[in-house]
Amino acid sequence: METTLVIIRGNSGSGKTTLAQALQRRVGHHTLLVSQDVVRRDMLMSHDYPGNISIGLIE
Repeated sequence: METTLVIIRGNSGSGKTTLAQALQRRVGHHTLLVSQDVVRRDMLMSHDYPGNISIGLIE
């Protein structure tokens, strides 16, 4: 089985989630949709707080 990773980036409100969900519906089974917040907070254990490096990246 071939594995493909698709990363969708864009500004807030640009339709990333809508596109990802449509792609997931089209591809069908064996797909996983992981939000950036899950990766940052749960996998990397990085939380938002004043002075956090991720805040500077967002700005």
